[in-house]
Amino acid sequence: MLAAPLLVRWGFRRTATIGTLFVLLGFAGLVTVSLTDSPRWVLTASLALSGLGFGPTSMSYLLGAQDAVQWQQRGIITSSITLTRTMGGALGISALGALFNLIIHPDLQKLEAQGFGAAKLLDPKLHGQLPPEVLRYSQRMICSGLHWVFGLMLLAAVLQMIMSRFMPRHQQTLASPTSAASATQIAESEVLESEV
Repeated sequence: MLAAPLLVRWGFRRTATIGTLFVLLGFAGLVTVSLTDSPRWVLTASLALSGLGFGPTSMSYLLGAQDAVQWQQRGIITSSITLTRTMGGALGISALGALFNLIIHPDLQKLEAQGFGAAKLLDPKLHGQLPPEVLRYSQRMICSGLHWVFGLMLLAAVLQMIMSRFMPRHQQTLASPTSAASATQIAESEVLESEV
């Protein structure tokens, strides 16, 4: 809702940069939450900031790519971006999930050896039956895994910020002093020249 007017007013680069800044702040908040005993509102604010950043950023990338190609190629570029975004999300989630499992695996094996499997640890109905030290240990285990996951997400946001700086400032039609009418006149004069 807000991203489209920002794109028209500020162009691709500034809108993508501001959106990425929100994502960066949100992911930094997630790292903070994983390292400290933060209140719930910090987690909520971090997720809200990330969500506010995704809209302008993804719209800037999509429209910037569409603006860089001819009209006949816009369907190709749009479907390519959708495919790449979907595959990137699936691969990214898989990689981060694998990293999380790799980090917590030794601690989880210790808990399973004591008879506390993952199903018991993750079931909120059984939390009252768990010894307090086991519950605290499992929470620390999950936080330590999430710390690295959120840290990599923050690194990805920093790389995204760098890449956003390479985007064009404005749409070609906005940046070009040539209007649509004069572009048509230029095209017609080129056709006339080729006929002569």
